[in-house]
Amino acid sequence: MLRAAHTARVLTEFADVQDIESCLYRVVVVNPEQAFKSKGGFSKVWRKKDFTSRVISVVWDEAHCIFNWASFRTDYGDAGRMRNLLSAPFHLPSATMPDPVFNGVLETLNLERSRVEVHRRSNDRPNVYLTVRKMHHAARTYQDLVDVLLGKGWKRGDRMPFKSLTFFDSIEESLQAADVLRKYFAPEDKYKLLCFNSDVTAGLREAATEEFKAGKLWGLYCTDSFGMGVDIADIELIVQWKLTCDMDSLWQRIGRAARGPGTEAVAVIIAEPKHFDEEKEAASKRAEKRAEKRKETEVKKAVAAEQRKRKRAEDPGEEVESGRASGSRLRPDQAVDNTAGATDNGSSGAVTAVPVMSECEKLRIEFKSSQAKAAKPGTSKAKKGESGMLSPELDNMVNAATRSFRCYRIPVQAYYENDRVGKSIQRLAVTLRGNLCGRYTESVSDSHRCLPNGGNGCARCLVSSSTVCCSLCTPTHPAFSFLPSAGDAARPSASRASHVDSKYTMNTTDIGFRRALHDFRRAETLRTYGRAHLNNMGPGMIMGDGELSRIADCARARKLGSLDDLYKESKWDLTHELGERVLELVTT
Repeated sequence: MLRAAHTARVLTEFADVQDIESCLYRVVVVNPEQAFKSKGGFSKVWRKKDFTSRVISVVWDEAHCIFNWASFRTDYGDAGRMRNLLSAPFHLPSATMPDPVFNGVLETLNLERSRVEVHRRSNDRPNVYLTVRKMHHAARTYQDLVDVLLGKGWKRGDRMPFKSLTFFDSIEESLQAADVLRKYFAPEDKYKLLCFNSDVTAGLREAATEEFKAGKLWGLYCTDSFGMGVDIADIELIVQWKLTCDMDSLWQRIGRAARGPGTEAVAVIIAEPKHFDEEKEAASKRAEKRAEKRKETEVKKAVAAEQRKRKRAEDPGEEVESGRASGSRLRPDQAVDNTAGATDNGSSGAVTAVPVMSECEKLRIEFKSSQAKAAKPGTSKAKKGESGMLSPELDNMVNAATRSFRCYRIPVQAYYENDRVGKSIQRLAVTLRGNLCGRYTESVSDSHRCLPNGGNGCARCLVSSSTVCCSLCTPTHPAFSFLPSAGDAARPSASRASHVDSKYTMNTTDIGFRRALHDFRRAETLRTYGRAHLNNMGPGMIMGDGELSRIADCARARKLGSLDDLYKESKWDLTHELGERVLELVTT
C-alpha cells in the first residue's frame, strides 16, 4: 500500500504528458482512447523506459467493460496491446464479472487463466430490496413509471417522495418519460427532474451530480452514462424501465442505491408483459390456435383438390381401391414390435441416493447449459418472433413468483455464484405468514481483516444482515408500501375507441369549438411552461393537433359525456388533470 498522498491527473494538456514522463505523479488516470491514440501524447510515454519500468500495476476499473464494450469502443477490444508495453501485473476489479464475461476479458487481454489469481467476493446488496412489476398501461404513456415514482398518496404540490434514479436503454424514451412526469409538477419544480445521458456535456454532468448529492435535484432519468463508479450515498429508489438490458447492466444499476453505511433502498424493475409466464402461455395458446386453423385450411384445400382429381379420373373407383389396398397394409416383415424398446424396470438394481441440490445449484445448471448452447458453433439465430427473449437468469428473476424458489434475489445469487463465495451461511427465505419461499446464501462479514482493531472492522466491507429480501419474501414490509397494488391502477387501460366520422363539412359551431380548444391549450401551455416554450415549441405538450381533432370529432358525434369517455375516445394523457375544463367546452 502506498503511504504517500496520491495525485491523480487526467491527461488533458501537453504539459501533463511531460509531467507523466518525468514520473511526477504516483497515480495516472487515463481511458483507453487516450492511452492508445495514434500520435497522441501517450505514444511518447510508452517509449520512455524510465516511465514504463517504474509502473508497478495496471488497474482496469470496471474490468467487465473490456469485454462488454469492445463492440462499440474499439480501443477496449485492443486492450491486450498494453501487455506488450508494460510488464507490470494487471488488476481487474469488477462487481459484475460472471464466468462468460471473465473468460471474454482474459481472451481480450491475451491472458492465460492458469496465470491469473482470482479473488471472488459476493456482490450481493442485502440493503437493496427487490421487486418486479408488470406494466399495466401502454408503454408510451409511462403511467406505470409515474405510479412508482410518485407512489401512493402523492398529490400536486408535493415533491417526489424518494431520491431516485430511473434507468433507460434509450435516450429518446428517457426524454419522453421526463416530459410526462414533469406535467405533474409546479413550473418552478419541473426541472428538478433531469435527464442524464451521453448527450450531456461534462460540465453539466458534474454540476448535476453535485446538485443531486446536495438534494437540489429530486431524481435523474439516466442511461448508463450516469456511470459506474459514481458514488452517492443516499439514493433511495432505483427503477429500471423495461428489461432491455442484461443481468450485468441491471445489477450495476441497482448497485447505485444505498451505498452509504446504514442506508437502505428499493429497486423496482418494470417489465413488459410479454416476459411473464402467464403472458407467454397465453401467446403460446394463441399461436397453437392459429396453427390449428392453418392446418384445417390446408386439409380442406387438399380434400377439395383430391375431389377435383377424382372427378377428372376415368375410373376413380379402381384407383381408390388399388390405392387403398396398396397403402393401408404392412408386409409381415414391416410389423412393428411395440415391446422391442421396453425394459423391465422391476429388474433394475438398487436405487442410488441422489444428493439434494440447492435452488442456486439448479438454476446455475440451467444458466450454464443455456450459455453452452448459445456458444456452440453453428447455433442458428433466433427465429422471427423470438427476438427480445430474456436470458435464463433474467427470465427466472422476472417470473420468480411462479417458480419453485419464489424469491427475486435467488437467480442473482445463482448467476454470480454468491452462494459459493467465502464464508457464508444458509438461510431460509420466508414470507411474513411463515411460508417457505426458498433458501438463499448470506455472506458472513470478514470486515475485521481491513481493520483488525476497529470493533466491527471496516465500515465499507461490513456485510450487514437484513430481515428484508424482496417483495415475494416479505410482501407486507413497509419498504414496499408506496407501490400501488395491481388492482390500484390509477388509469385502467381504455377500451377500444368508437368509430366516428372525421370527414365532414364544418359549420360555425365546429369551428368555434376547435378555436376554443386551441385557445385552451395555448393558455394552459403558457401557465405551465411559460411564454418562451409557447413561442418556440407551441402548445403540443398540453394537447397535440391529432388529439385536438379527435376530441372535436367525438364532441360532434356526442361521444364525450364523462372523463372516462374522453380518455377512451382520445387517449389524451392529461384527461384526468385537465379533462373537466374540456368537458365544460363541450357542453357550452
